[in-house]
Amino acid sequence: MTYRPIQSPRGLCTHTDICSCSCGSPPPLNKIQLLRRLTPLLAAPLALLLNPGRADAVLTYNIFQDGLDVVVKASGSLVLPDTTCCISNPNSAGIFTTFGNLVTGSTSNQFPIYSITGPALIPVSSLVLVNASSFSGANTLLQAGAPFGIFGISSYISGTEINSSATFNSNTLANLGFTTTGPIGTWTIVGPPFETGATPTPFDTINLVVGPPVVGPPASVSAVPGPLPLIGVAAAFRLSRRLRRRIATANTTAAG
Repeated sequence: MTYRPIQSPRGLCTHTDICSCSCGSPPPLNKIQLLRRLTPLLAAPLALLLNPGRADAVLTYNIFQDGLDVVVKASGSLVLPDTTCCISNPNSAGIFTTFGNLVTGSTSNQFPIYSITGPALIPVSSLVLVNASSFSGANTLLQAGAPFGIFGISSYISGTEINSSATFNSNTLANLGFTTTGPIGTWTIVGPPFETGATPTPFDTINLVVGPPVVGPPASVSAVPGPLPLIGVAAAFRLSRRLRRRIATANTTAAG
């Protein structure tokens, strides 16, 4: 470790780069110098507080028993690519696992569809072609496939809430081929490039779950800072107290 001479108010002294001067205290820092040194330390926790982050958008298809009926409910939101892969013809609501399809909502006019990656088939114990007894909401289409499947939704503005359903009266999950509960498939909506050997750009996620929707907290709760930002607040508070003490010490020393 090297030593170097430092000219202090009390004469020449020698100290290391990491130790304080042994022959007296250095001149007190003024307020501006203190603020300049502490500002970078305060910036990180304050950034965490002001930017808690956001969860990625997800669309979930829940397939569940509701009394004597089976319901397929699509809920959530999606951020979609600007580029569509093609246009879908109107689709009647139903479970068509023979073709890897789930369709919810009211039959609509043609609508844009997007490429998805994920399981090539909807995992079921038996393949069926069953039209829904009733339906509501936007017309949605989930079709598994390889190397790409497709997803479509009618009259949708990217990022807005999706609520769509199809009901199958006097039916059971087992009759429709769903004998396993819980998550059974996840697909990712992708955008270009689609050329051979290229990696498509991932967007949002579509989940398929056998079971009723989980009722979560109100959407506004997501704006409340989580544990990490709160840790940043605590750190900022401690640093601000140190700043006040050092300023007070500097003022007292300067006055003496």
